[in-house]
This record gives sequence, structure tokens and C-alpha cells, in this order.
Amino acid sequence: MTTEITSITHENGKRVEVHRVTYEKSDDLYALAATQRRYENLCKQIDNAAEDTDLESLQVEKAKLEAELEEKKNIVAGYEATE
Repeated sequence: MTTEITSITHENGKRVEVHRVTYEKSDDLYALAATQRRYENLCKQIDNAAEDTDLESLQVEKAKLEAELEEKKNIVAGYEATE
């Protein structure tokens, strides 16, 4: 991943920077793998949860990770479409 500042302005007492970020496929594969590990660990936590565990909040987190996984899979699939 490389980051390049393309402009800097000051507006209403704030500094605004515009960045151009370039990702490589390896960056996105790494992010996908990290998210997959988080998802797997959460699934294990849900499977091994004690009776007094708040499963509802864990299920909400699981749904968020599932959506994040789909997003990251689509990003990686985009490379295959252009290669």
C-alpha cells in the first residue's frame, strides 16, 4: 500500500488533506485473511459460550463480520476480473 497526499487546504479552521491510496492484491488478501481469522475465532467463541454469555451481541458482531468478509471477497475478486 502506498499513500500520496494530493492536496492540502485549510477550511473553517481545519486542515483538509486529500490522499490517494494504492493497494496491491497482497494487501487485500492479507486483510481478507485477517478478517477470516477474526470470524473463525468469533464462531468458536459462540460455539463454546457459557450459558450466561450475551449471545445476541456476539451474533450481531458475527453478522457484521460476515458483511465485511463479503466486501473483502468482492475486492479480491475485482483483481481477478482485471488480470
